[in-house]
Amino acid sequence: MAVLSAIVAWSLRHLGDIARDRGDASQAESLYRESLEAFHQHGDPWSAGGLLIDLGMLALGTGDASRATELFRQAMEACQQLGGQKRGLARALEGFALAAAHTGDAKRAITLAGAAEALRNTIGARLTPLEQRKVTAGLERARAAMTAAERTSVWNEGWSMPVEDAIEYAIATAG
Repeated sequence: MAVLSAIVAWSLRHLGDIARDRGDASQAESLYRESLEAFHQHGDPWSAGGLLIDLGMLALGTGDASRATELFRQAMEACQQLGGQKRGLARALEGFALAAAHTGDAKRAITLAGAAEALRNTIGARLTPLEQRKVTAGLERARAAMTAAERTSVWNEGWSMPVEDAIEYAIATAG
C-alpha cells in the first residue's frame, strides 16, 4: 500500500508539472496540493519540501509574493529538518531571492541569489539551462536597480555567507 501511495503522490506531482508548463497555474496548484497531502500521508518530507518550493514559484507567477515567501519559509524548515538538505535549501534561497526581486528589494534579492549560487557551487548542483533562464529573468529588475559595483558587492556578500546565516537572513528579512 505504501508503494501505491508514493506512486499516486508522484503522479499528481508530475501532472501538476504538466499543468504548470501548459500555463494552467490553478490546475497545477490543485494537483500540487493533492500531491503534497499524499506525500505528508506517506511520510515523505523531502518531496513535500520540494512541492512547497514549486507552490511558492506558482504563487510568485501569479504575483503573490507574500504567499510565495511563506511557502519558501515552510520549505526551508522542511529542508532543515532533513539535516540541511542542501539542494532544497538552495532552491528555497533562490525562491526568497526571486520574491525579494518581485517586491523591489534589489539588495536582498542579489544577496540571496549569491548565497544560493554559492551553495549550489559547493554541492555541485548546477541549475538546468531552463532554471537558469528563469532565475536570471526573475532577477532582471533587481540587477537593473543597482550599479555594477553595488551588484558585485552584494553578490559577494551573499556568496561568502555561511549557509546558516543565509537561511537566517532569508527568513528574517522576508516581507
